[in-house]
Amino acid sequence: MNLFDVYVGKGVEDGQKSLAIALTLQSAERTLEEADIAGAVESIVAVLAERFGASLRD
Repeated sequence: MNLFDVYVGKGVEDGQKSLAIALTLQSAERTLEEADIAGAVESIVAVLAERFGASLRD
């Protein structure tokens, strides 16, 4: 995981930050399918929401 941008300003609520992260998802056994990736992203977002109150921006 790599944090590559932090934004505060127009379009982001006061007291909030917009963080952009890059994730590398790979398997040594096979090519990942869209469902694999979507499931991983959903799990990551759920953990970030639980631990930090994070959410995806619209």
